[in-house]
Amino acid sequence: MKKITLSILLLSVSLLSIAQGKFSFTEESHDFKSVIEGVKATHVFKFTNVGNEPIVITAVRASCGCTTPEWPKEPIAPGQTSEIKAIYNSKGRLGNFNKSIRVTSNAVEVTKTLYIKGIVSKEPPRVYTTAEKASSPKITIERKEYNFGKVQQGEKISRTIKIKNTGKQVLKIKEVKSSCYCVSILKSSGDIAPGTEGDLTIAYSPKGQNDRVDKVSILTNDITNPSTDITFKSNVVKNISNQGVMNPDSNPFK
Repeated sequence: MKKITLSILLLSVSLLSIAQGKFSFTEESHDFKSVIEGVKATHVFKFTNVGNEPIVITAVRASCGCTTPEWPKEPIAPGQTSEIKAIYNSKGRLGNFNKSIRVTSNAVEVTKTLYIKGIVSKEPPRVYTTAEKASSPKITIERKEYNFGKVQQGEKISRTIKIKNTGKQVLKIKEVKSSCYCVSILKSSGDIAPGTEGDLTIAYSPKGQNDRVDKVSILTNDITNPSTDITFKSNVVKNISNQGVMNPDSNPFK
């Protein structure tokens, strides 16, 4: 009888421990493409609580003051659908933008990160002809996600990315940007001729501590895809010597 009672108690504790809300977003990033300067670009991230407990969102913070988030203040019950709104103020902000919105809650993922990006211009975007699109350079990258594993706080690491030009004109890499302001170009092969490959080495210095997910945008003259995203993941720790073995994909100079 004691064994049965203990088993029931352990089962109850186990069930309680896994009772938690869980986000399921229809999308976690949005590209506004072109935004006319002065417009407040707005996007709604819709989600459903697919967990078994209500989700309570305690805070939503954008990576800059130019982005205003709006979110539900009431609990989101299991099975319920809700939304988080991101409003980007483009006034006085010409050029590319790439911003993150961090959602903190009691869900399985305590911190969830959403992304918005686009290009702010004074004039409406140019409309390219079918022929111009067909003759454009085209960027192709070998991978869209890199996991650096454990990284010591303040450490600068790097990754060399293979880029192929599958288009018909020379591919030019203009810039590398991120909402965390934690990336820069260390080395580039330069212009990439049609049908050939080149290397782009990016320096990455993740900020803060704990798990990081940072979106990095490679800006090129590919008119069909001027901004190509990759994801850098890391687990930032204060002192890596006390953290055990690193992730095998975390070689900083691979």
